[in-house]
Amino acid sequence: MKPPYNTLGRLGSTALLVLCAIPIVRASDYQTTVTSQGPIGYYRLNETVQPVFDPAAYATNLGSLGAAADGTFVSSPVLGFQGPFSGVSAIDLNGLSQYIRTPSSTALDTTNFTFETWVKPANAPFFAYVASSVDFEATPGRSGWYLAQDDGVTFGAGSAWVVRIFNQNGTGFGGQVAAPILAADVWVHLVVTYDNTSKVLTMYTNGVLAQSVTGTAGANGQVYVPNQNLSNNDPLTIGARSTLNFFWPGQVAQSAVYGTALSAARVAAHFAAATSAGSYSTAVQSDAPLLYYNYFSSTPAPVAANLGTLGTAGNALFLPGSIAAATGPRPPIYPGFAATNTAAAFVADGGAVRIPALNLNTNTVTISAWISATNLQKEGAGLVVTPGGGLIIDGAFGGFGLGYYWNNTDDTFLWSP
Repeated sequence: MKPPYNTLGRLGSTALLVLCAIPIVRASDYQTTVTSQGPIGYYRLNETVQPVFDPAAYATNLGSLGAAADGTFVSSPVLGFQGPFSGVSAIDLNGLSQYIRTPSSTALDTTNFTFETWVKPANAPFFAYVASSVDFEATPGRSGWYLAQDDGVTFGAGSAWVVRIFNQNGTGFGGQVAAPILAADVWVHLVVTYDNTSKVLTMYTNGVLAQSVTGTAGANGQVYVPNQNLSNNDPLTIGARSTLNFFWPGQVAQSAVYGTALSAARVAAHFAAATSAGSYSTAVQSDAPLLYYNYFSSTPAPVAANLGTLGTAGNALFLPGSIAAATGPRPPIYPGFAATNTAAAFVADGGAVRIPALNLNTNTVTISAWISATNLQKEGAGLVVTPGGGLIIDGAFGGFGLGYYWNNTDDTFLWSP
């Protein structure tokens, strides 16, 4: 599986990280030499604030159901990322194990409903489930709804957002709507509504109607049956399917569930209010959401400053499992560094400094980093990796091989020089 994000991990310490399109030369002052060559991203990793995991802050429900619809934060997703507009935080999901789980209930899973969220997919095309509230009982059949990211193969909708509603007609569904995904790593406002009177299922993207269909009734005469949760094992999930698999990689912000089908005018009003956290929250709360997660935390991830030409837009974040202010390369062995030079260290089973997409469009690139491995490394451990390639420990020499792979191609693994 391709790694969903740029990651530094599973090393004893990493003092410096540089990404640029020209070679690096040694000089008496390492930082001056590097910056003189115009790197896009240059991370000293000399910050001292330690990342803190704050699980209670992530899934607090601000909607009318209160604590009854609080969610459980599973596998430590990370907050502190910039959301789609001013003052808004986003939650980062790795696509491997992380999601939010909220218990299903008749109060939350209503016949008329709206699901609203902001999403930024890490990859496109890609297949996974952004959100889901489906009971997958074989008898009498599936009930509820889900929102998926299609890869063009599973649902045949191309690279698209796809929503299906279910009516306990086996694996059949009562309706499907879709909207194309224009690009990865771009924020999109998604709203899905179902009106049980008109039997109409609708999807909006960025405040505008994407597709609307009249549903088809099953053998029971119903177009849509809310999640019945017959086995008590199929919750409302964000970042996974209700069966707790098909994990979605990307970022999520400002998720809400309503017990009514919002009108097109109200959806447009919500999108128009996305200028600040306060104005958007007012618009959401005015429509009485049952569930509303804003993913705010009082302990966001510490910033790793970018000294490269991309500036603050390229700032990175220390994720849980990373350790700031470790000892870096220092004189007299490395005279180009200050006597107090520090580094970032990472625990054996996780930890990373997450770098935003640099959007390079070049066939030449230089990646430079100082590393110190304190023990035998796990094969495939990432040093500096992107969604399709990077520097890794590739296992060619029993856990000591420094390697590189490209475009997720198997034959570029296991070739350490």
